[in-house]
Amino acid sequence: MRLLSDANTVIFDLIGTIIDPGEIRAGEGLGRRTPVAGEGRLFPAVLKTLKLLRSQGLELYLATHQDRANTERLLTHHGLADLFTGVMSADDFPGEDKGAAIATVAQSRPPTIVVGDRGLDIEAASRNGLLSVGCAYGIGGSSGVVGADIVAPTPDQLFTILSARGRLVLDIARVHLAATTSECRPSLLGVSGIDTSGKSRLAAELRDAFAVLNRPAVVVSVDDFHNPKETRYAAYPDRPLSYYRHTFDWQRLRRDILNPVRASRTARTAPSTPQWPLELTWQRFDIKKDDFVDKAVSRLDTNSVLIVEGVFLFRKELAPYFDLKVWLDISEEECLRRAVARDISLFGSEREVVRGYREKYLPGQRIHAELDDPQARADVVVDNDTWNRPRIATMGGRAAGLN
Repeated sequence: MRLLSDANTVIFDLIGTIIDPGEIRAGEGLGRRTPVAGEGRLFPAVLKTLKLLRSQGLELYLATHQDRANTERLLTHHGLADLFTGVMSADDFPGEDKGAAIATVAQSRPPTIVVGDRGLDIEAASRNGLLSVGCAYGIGGSSGVVGADIVAPTPDQLFTILSARGRLVLDIARVHLAATTSECRPSLLGVSGIDTSGKSRLAAELRDAFAVLNRPAVVVSVDDFHNPKETRYAAYPDRPLSYYRHTFDWQRLRRDILNPVRASRTARTAPSTPQWPLELTWQRFDIKKDDFVDKAVSRLDTNSVLIVEGVFLFRKELAPYFDLKVWLDISEEECLRRAVARDISLFGSEREVVRGYREKYLPGQRIHAELDDPQARADVVVDNDTWNRPRIATMGGRAAGLN
């Protein structure tokens, strides 16, 4: 599988992708367009997207059916000329074949993503074995980008999709779907890591990524399955062991979430049967109130993805439930830095945050590592030490062979 996060080059179309086609009228010649007075306007967020990609180290190229004079004039007018490493206009295409021009760049700068708003852009990417992002907000609308690997309905979503984090999140979602593609059932994706590793954020981002890929997704947090305080501190004063063993009610998680989904895989065979959707219900536990607060309900269809996130998820008894397991890897130093930024209001002072993590949470995670080796059990390991520049460190298990 070609990964969006591996890309070091992005090739953009111009009219309908960067410049609003509402301000452009058809000109003379095949596929060429001539700007009206005012030179058109940039789509919202596109300039921000181009600058972000440059700041993240990607090289940007332009491939347009505009002739060279119009292309240079438009880039100068909109202040875009310095953002592109190379510009290919209609004058540079042999027989006005954009695919040939794209191939020239792709061969020298692999791997590459092609971004465009029409079928000819998507076709050019496919012909060259490249990933494509279709801009449904452009000239052809959604019908014009059929076959694109990813579709951006709006310019703002194009920004999210092409950011370093957005590309990685979409890659994880695509890997999950590829690993479960032949199975007609709800699938389970687990997201785990040590405290403050970014589990909740990634789970929410994955839910949005699956929506981009036209798959419904639901997020369930292990935090809803806390034990009451009396149970959580049953092994006190051995705080790390108590944290690992007694913080969560794993039996309730299995009963209310994991086992019903597992059972549905054999008892429920098709979306048309009256048993669907599968309804999951569970009581949320509020750790601050130390009590159950309300009932949560989620409904799953056969093509739904259930994302479960939280610490200690890849324990020996839980890991087999998940179709894909994602481990977020951060250093203990980064964990402490994030904990101080996040948890002072909970602990009362920076000193108490650091003490709590050093005496309880981090030692508890070391117990988990020793007993369960969760990182080795994971199918995808993400280096998440840097929030905005995460990277896939390893792919194994069900993800092996997909990259």
